Order: sequence, then C-alpha cells, then structure tokens
Amino acid sequence: MSDASSERRCPLVPPGDLKCVWMSAGVLSFQLCDRAFDCERCPLDQAMRMHFGRPAAPAEDSAPPAAAELATDRRYSRGHCWVLPLAGDGPARRVRAGLEPGLARVLPLPRSVVLPSAGSVVGRGQPHVWVIAEGGTFALHAPLTGRVVAVNPNLAERPSRLATSPLEEGWLYELEAEPGPQFRALMDARTAGGRYEVDARRFRAELARALRRSGERAGPLMADGGAPLADLGQMLGPSRYLEILARVYG
Repeated sequence: MSDASSERRCPLVPPGDLKCVWMSAGVLSFQLCDRAFDCERCPLDQAMRMHFGRPAAPAEDSAPPAAAELATDRRYSRGHCWVLPLAGDGPARRVRAGLEPGLARVLPLPRSVVLPSAGSVVGRGQPHVWVIAEGGTFALHAPLTGRVVAVNPNLAERPSRLATSPLEEGWLYELEAEPGPQFRALMDARTAGGRYEVDARRFRAELARALRRSGERAGPLMADGGAPLADLGQMLGPSRYLEILARVYG
C-alpha cells in the first residue's frame, strides 16, 4: 500500500483538528494547534522564535523580553529601534536609543557593534549602526535625526548585550534631536507591538520557506520532550539567515 493511500485511510491529522503553522511549514513533523492559530499567545510559537538564529547566550546573560512586552516608557521607530526621552525642553531634546527586543531575539549574537562616533550627525531612516555577526553584517536605521552626544561603552567589550539586554545594558547611544514631526512619527508600545508582530510573522514564514527549499528539518524539539530546537541559523547557514533577516527587518 502506498504512503498516499495509507494517509487517505488513516489521516495523520484527525478530522476537525488543526495543523500547527510550524507543521504546515514543514519545520515540525507533528504538532496540532489548540489555539485557533492565536500564535501570539502560544508558548510553542514563542519558544520557536526565541531560538531563531542565535547561539545560546552565556549563562550570566538573561534572555530578552517577549516581543509583545514592549516598554511603555519609550517610543518606537518603524526600523525596530526604541527612543527614551531623557531631558530637554529647549530647541533640542536628549534621548537614549536602542534595539527593540523582538528584533534582538532573532538577531545572531554580535561579534562587534559599530556605533556612530560622538559628535556625528545621523539622519532619520539612514543606516548608522552595523552589527557584525557570523555570516555578515546587519545594519540598523536611525529612529531620529540628531547629533550623537554619547555612545554605550559596554558594547565595545560586551557586544552580546545588544541581543541579550536590548532595553537596558545593550542601549546604543544618546542623541540630541530637534522636537517636532519626527517625534510624532514614532509609535507607542501598543502600535509598535502590532507592526512588529507583522514583521515577526513574515520572518517566520521566510525561514520556513527557506528550510523547505533546502530540505532541512528541525531536530528534537522542546514540545516533543526532547532537546531544545536546533539552531535554524546554523541549519540554513549564517549568511542565508542574515540575508533573510535583512530582507524583513532591514
């Protein structure tokens, strides 16, 4: 009896049950969905995303918060950066900028971070920070136009902090920027969370398609009671992973 005939008589997924999107994508061999595709609140989906493309962090490094848990005390750019006002009521406002935690989660662990120099002027939407990781370089785009007044000295010695502590120790730089339309163009946490989730879903879909084309499948999974999810970045190759990351988040 052929496999196709066997599957028709004894279907893998019982009638009325739903395949997990990761099973449909060919990443998981078997996983049913009991959440009506509410991926945002699914622990398995969160676990899959947490292990995308980044080697395990050192033991002392804590994992970044979930993508939905954006800090409400700051604003966010379409380029996945956060902006925290520090001081200034005059012609310029001083802010601190960093990387939003959803992108930090899927970013390969940086080998080094190239920051703009103090005193330089950066332009909103322009590439201004370069993250150097295995497989290549990933550029971040400035959330505001302004003059850099300080950079995070910790990133020179501990570039991994950009990925493991994006809201605190992994901040990028401080900027003096003129208030006005560019500040109003930034998003609050609720709006940013919705837009960032769209990018996260697109990224997962792009990875799934790339895995299918390469013929790779994930190894033992936490959901199966086995080892943690295999590193998808290594399965695809670091260069290919960064290419997909740049296409979605760049």
